This record gives sequence, C-alpha cells and structure tokens, in this order.
Amino acid sequence: MSKVRSRQPQNLGLAYYPLSCITRAAMPPPLTGDRADYDGTWKQVIEEFLDAFLDFFFPQVRALVDWSRPPESLETELQKVFPESETGRRYADKLFKAWQADGSEIWILIHIEVQSQEDPQFAQRMFTYYYRLRDRYRREIVSLAVLGDENPNWRPQVYQTELGGCRLQFEFPTVKLRDFDAVMLSSSSNPFAVVTAAHLRAKRTTGQAAERQRVKIQIARELYGRGYSREEITRLLRALDGLLTLPAALQAGFESELRAIQEEVAMPIWMDLEVRAMERGREEGRQEGREEGREEGREEGREEGRQLAAQVVVDVLEVRFAEDWWSWREAEQMAVRDRLAMVSDLSTIQQLHRQALLAPSLAEFVATLPSVVELENPSAEAAGAD
Repeated sequence: MSKVRSRQPQNLGLAYYPLSCITRAAMPPPLTGDRADYDGTWKQVIEEFLDAFLDFFFPQVRALVDWSRPPESLETELQKVFPESETGRRYADKLFKAWQADGSEIWILIHIEVQSQEDPQFAQRMFTYYYRLRDRYRREIVSLAVLGDENPNWRPQVYQTELGGCRLQFEFPTVKLRDFDAVMLSSSSNPFAVVTAAHLRAKRTTGQAAERQRVKIQIARELYGRGYSREEITRLLRALDGLLTLPAALQAGFESELRAIQEEVAMPIWMDLEVRAMERGREEGRQEGREEGREEGREEGREEGRQLAAQVVVDVLEVRFAEDWWSWREAEQMAVRDRLAMVSDLSTIQQLHRQALLAPSLAEFVATLPSVVELENPSAEAAGAD
C-alpha cells in the first residue's frame, strides 16, 4: 500500500481550523435512520477532494496529472454515455477531464467507481464505461475502482471474453477499503483516511445505533487534530452524516457532543493565541537587536492576534447567520466590525466568540455588543455616539 503524503496544519491554529464547527449551520440536515448513503457520499467527497483521493488510493494516477490546471468534472457527459435508464440506478461514478503532468495536450478521463455491494457484472460494467468513453471522446481513459464491500475474496480487476480465436482482456486498478488497517487510517492526515474509516465503521455498526453514535463522536473528535482547514472539516462532517447515519434522537445527541468538542478544541487555541503573538513579536525584536525593537515587536504581535481573533468572530456570524448578515448594508456590517475592533482583551473576544456560537439569532448577538464593549472600555459607548 502506498505511503500517503501527510499535510501539516498552518502555524496559527486559530485561523486554520478551530471554528469550522460553525459552518454546520450552512449544511443540509443530516440523514437520519440506519441506512448509510454510501454511493451519494462517496460521489460528493470525491468531487470535493479529487487530489487527495488519487493521492490516497492511486498515487500513480495522481502523478500523471498537471495540478496547475484544475481537472473538470464531466457529470453531464457521463450521464449521456451511460444513462441511468440502462442500469435502473445511479452508481457513485465520477468522470473528470484532466491534463497530463508532462505538459502534453492529451486529456485523461478518470472514471471512478465506488462499490458498496458485490456486483457480478461489475467488471463488465467497468469495460463498458471504458469503451464508450473512449469511442465518444477519442481520449486515453484511466478506469479506477474502489471496492467498499466486506467480502475479502471479491476483487474484480479484469474483464475478459474469448470466442473463435478473438480474445479481449481489460484490466483496471482497484483498491479494497477493508485492506486499510485502523492504525494507518488514524495516523494519516489525508481526508480519505477519515472517509474510509467512517465507511468501514458504518458497515460494522449496521443495526447498532448506540455504537454507531459512539464511533461517530470519536471520528469527529479526531478531525480537529489532523490539521484540516475549516472548509475541509465542514465537508468531512457532511461525509460522516452521510455514512454514519443515526436515528433522530441519537443524531441530536451527536450534535450536542460535537458542540462540546468544538468548544474544547477552541479553548486552548484562544488561550495560546496571545502567547504566540508575543513570541513572534519577541523574535522580531530580537532580530532588530534593540530593546525598543523588542517592545515594538511584542505590541505588533499582540495587535495582530487581536485583529485575527476579532475576524474569527465575524467569520462565525457570516456563516451561522449568512442570510441575515448579507442582507445588511455594508455600513451595518462595518458597525459590528468597528465594535469588535474596540475590544483589546483576548478574553473578552473569547467571550464574544462563544456568544456568536450560541446566540439564537444575529440580532440577539448584536444586542449584546454594547454592554460587552462597555465593560471592557467604558469610553467606547461615548466614542461610538460621537
């Protein structure tokens, strides 16, 4: 199995991932019940993380692609070549147009399949996709398969037929999800380590709702230690909802635990922010070699930390209350930003951050701003009035 390229979190953790939780408000309601949406979830997550998908499962294919030119999804073209009416259902198939890494103009059409149940016609279907795509577009085709079933012996990799001296053999690369061990999945920072782990645990917890909830909470907690961006965590939480589906009551319990995890993760980052800002300032001053330079650097670091923290609160409001926020005039948005800019103490901004996470509406959050700002800076109200 190939070694997966690891990714490191950015230096300033607060800007990188602690508030991704609040984007849950912008996500569609999670599926409830016990039946996982394997095909739909894989299709979505492959669309969102194609580079990571190839890196994790098929690095030899990833090396062919010139990633300076983003691949293009060919969903419509795929449906024309292999319409749903022929199969009676839609599979988790994704078709992409890419360019080779050597700079040549040739296209690579990457056909991706994710199977969650055994299909005796699978290899033939892979070949049918291949020849139809090749015939239509006259391009080189790379056909890939990810097998998500639990049968260790079912590993289709070739389609062949022979009659009257005419012989055809079509081979295609496959990976089997059950071949990935838990240690490897927990140590990798590739998003598909999370998706694979969730897929496997979903299979094993069918009919065990309480155990599935426990597993879902565990995987969600681990998301915050892998260096993912806010957007990546949001997408992976959506994947967890699609794979590790829960009855409504247990899903509500999961959401409650998730909020607790997010506060737990955010707390040390907030507490550490000012320390790291001061350290940056101290280093800048040390390089200057002057006492005034050290003090100036420390103050610049503090100010950078305050500005960043205030922007994080605005980010929470923009995502949680997107419709209300963007219906405001620019002057109204600036008024909120100006209020937050008056706050000089990180502990006060931390309090505002929690209120932004928990407030039932944008109006109620904004209503608390004057009192919070006044407590820290009694002259703020008067300044605002002027």
